[in-house]
Amino acid sequence: MTDPIKVKNETTYRVAMESIVMAANLIRQYDLPGMIESINFADRVGPFVDPTMYMHNAHLMHKSKEIIEAALPLWRLAERNEAGQ
Repeated sequence: MTDPIKVKNETTYRVAMESIVMAANLIRQYDLPGMIESINFADRVGPFVDPTMYMHNAHLMHKSKEIIEAALPLWRLAERNEAGQ
């Protein structure tokens, strides 16, 4: 990973904010709570439905959930902004 861009002036601040808003709007298109719910369901039933597949793939599902949960606050903020709150 490269070093983060330093926000030292109005121009870089504006570009940074535009990028963050674009990311929020992109994330807002997806049902992140629903994705987490689906992962939680798969986590509950996976060991019973297909124990071997679950054993080999659960770590990927958990990594995905971790990323989705990290994006959730930005998703919620975009949702509130869309609702005009």
